[in-house]
Amino acid sequence: MAERVGARSGAYKSNWDAIATATSKHGVLSWFVGSSPAALVQFLTAGLALKSVAPRMRHRARNADATNFAWDWWHMFRAHAFFTTVSSPVRVAFSTANHNPTRGGDKVNVAAWLKSEVHIYQEAALVSKRMFQDMGVRYFFQGTLRTIMKVSVPFDFNFALFRFVTS
Repeated sequence: MAERVGARSGAYKSNWDAIATATSKHGVLSWFVGSSPAALVQFLTAGLALKSVAPRMRHRARNADATNFAWDWWHMFRAHAFFTTVSSPVRVAFSTANHNPTRGGDKVNVAAWLKSEVHIYQEAALVSKRMFQDMGVRYFFQGTLRTIMKVSVPFDFNFALFRFVTS
């Protein structure tokens, strides 16, 4: 590893030094700015997909063919792709707002973190309103097919593999 790793100032001796310096300067919560919108999008895609497939999995667990990898993959893919499409407007609205979070001060405490989260929601609402006026509904569904291929396929494969290994 090189003697100096820092991209901007060259002042860090290692990656760990960069993380420790940023944490001491801005606080631990500075690493979690934007986590509530990210959790919301994950809940709307993965959480609801898992919840919708759970009754089928309980029914299949009682049957003799409980380890059908293709069946598990296909049913989770359908559910996950559906919820990815349905939650696409939320994902697109927050994607621009999460790129530029404002900090509430030098050291991020709970109040500053909450202020940053509120700012992200406000920016997402403003961007969504403006983009709906300019581009209409199609703005909110751009990139949905790419997201399904990049997120749903690996998620569903891992789910089916997990079911296969644990059955």
